This record gives sequence, C-alpha cells and structure tokens, in this order.
Amino acid sequence: MRLMPLSYFDELFNPMQGKRIGFVRGEYGNVGDTLQEQAVFEFFKIYGINARWLGPVVAGREPWDWCRRDGQWAGECPQDIDELVLFGGGNMGINGASTKLRALASAVGKPMTILPNTWRDIDIVANCYRYTAREKESIRLYCSEAELFPDVVLGFDFPRGDIQPTGRCGVFLRKERESNLAALVTNNLGAPFGRINKRDTAGYMRLAQQYQTIITDALHFAIVGLAYGRDVYIAPGAYHKNRSMYDTWLSALGCKWVEDARQIEVLAAQ
Repeated sequence: MRLMPLSYFDELFNPMQGKRIGFVRGEYGNVGDTLQEQAVFEFFKIYGINARWLGPVVAGREPWDWCRRDGQWAGECPQDIDELVLFGGGNMGINGASTKLRALASAVGKPMTILPNTWRDIDIVANCYRYTAREKESIRLYCSEAELFPDVVLGFDFPRGDIQPTGRCGVFLRKERESNLAALVTNNLGAPFGRINKRDTAGYMRLAQQYQTIITDALHFAIVGLAYGRDVYIAPGAYHKNRSMYDTWLSALGCKWVEDARQIEVLAAQ
C-alpha cells in the first residue's frame, strides 16, 4: 500500500541507475528514521540501483555517537563507488550529529545526492551536486536550488493491515524541542516513537492501527496512520516542517490540520 505512486520518485532515483552507489545511513533518532531507510532500500531494489550500505559505524555503535566521539570515517571509502547518496528525512541547517555525518561524507570527495530533507537554515555541503527537499517552505526559505520530492516514506509499500482499532482517539505529541503543544494537552500519550524500539517499524505500524483517530505532531507516525486508513490530524511543531508537509502533500492524502491545544482537546473528547 503506497500513499503516493512511484512516478513521484522517478526523477529522484532514475539518475542513479547504472552507477555504483554508496548509501550513507543517517542517525536513528527514532523508529521513523528506520522506516526512512527501509523505504530507500525498497526504492533501490525497485529501480534496479546497484547500492551498498556505507557509514561511519564501528563495533556496533550507532553512527552518530561514533562520529561525535571519534570524528573520522570508518575506514576508506571503497574505490568502486561512483557516487554517495546521503540519508534524508531529517534536518538540514542545524549543527548536530547529522551535520557531522554529512561533513564526513563530503570529505570522501565523491559526488553526492542528499535525499529529501527539511531545511532549517542555509546548509552548503561540499561535493553535493544535488540537493532535495521534502516540502516547499524549505525551498522558499533556505535552498532555492533544491528539487522538490515527497518524503520517501510516502512512497513506501506498507504491508496490509490486519488490526482493528480498539481505541477511538490517540493523542501523540512529542514532549521535546520539536513540540509546541505537548505540555498544554491533558490527554497526551506522548511521542509515539517513545513507545517503540527504534528498529521496530512493524511495531510502529501496529500502534497506528490501534486507533481510529490519530492526533500527532510526529510526521512519520501521521504518514503511517494515513497508510492504514486512519483519521489523522497533524499538529504544528516548533518550526515549519509539519505545516509545510501538510500543505505540500498530506492535505491531498486526507490528512487534517489541527492548530492548537483547545482543538485537540475537543477532538479527543468527541
């Protein structure tokens, strides 16, 4: 079950055909990042792209921890790689672990494509010849040269759902820096990814299926809910990502926008 047809992604992945691609994985901040990576490798398979996984990871440690502690690449980049493709679904323009990973990758000297991200500031990465964004506001504000493509999870082929909802409405708002509303809503269940191991994408899908209505500011959980035909309301976060994703793609897929805590309380009480 795909929310958006493959044709939306043709111009993103077709140019990679015939090249030897090294995919640089991103940070696994939560299970949504794992879902992103699953979607990318599904696309590589569908488009017949010769891709292998690369990344600064040593002795099983997560790549962003290792990058931050040691600040170097895990061995030499294989010489038979033509191009690097860097993780998407995160944030460009903030000085964090993802920025360090992109800097490590750019130092390899191979041409790079960065998969669709949200931009929070201007961010120029050496050796990157192709920037992409997953919503329009990032392009307008910070990177006019970025190409617009959907978040790759919107093209993921979700397995058929077999769980009937047992809850009427689940309110899942992040209790951290990307949330504006969590502290203002009394019936908040917290971030959905806080309930699921960050590698357990099947568990994320099961959680979404348990509710008929989902109200959330977690973008990928909203997408999962839409994929399983749930009534989904997406709430604003601390910056433009959620509203711009709603305006760019999600509204046309049946998602609804909820603006403030009072609206959420009314919806949850119905």
